[in-house]
Amino acid sequence: MVSSLHTNEEIAAIYHRYVDTVYRICFSFMKNAADTEDMVQNTFLKTIANGREFASENHEFDFSAVH
Repeated sequence: MVSSLHTNEEIAAIYHRYVDTVYRICFSFMKNAADTEDMVQNTFLKTIANGREFASENHEFDFSAVH
């Protein structure tokens, strides 16, 4: 699934920029790797599916962190 507002390269860049931080946040809630990985995946899928243009990199992270 690729958002119409982001190319595969842009999505990959967003993922690589935030995956470690999102993983740490998710792990702090889930306390195990399997559930954390599911939560991280769902976070990025929701971010991609939303298809929004982001005003800045900070806005990208704010959006992914709350979804």
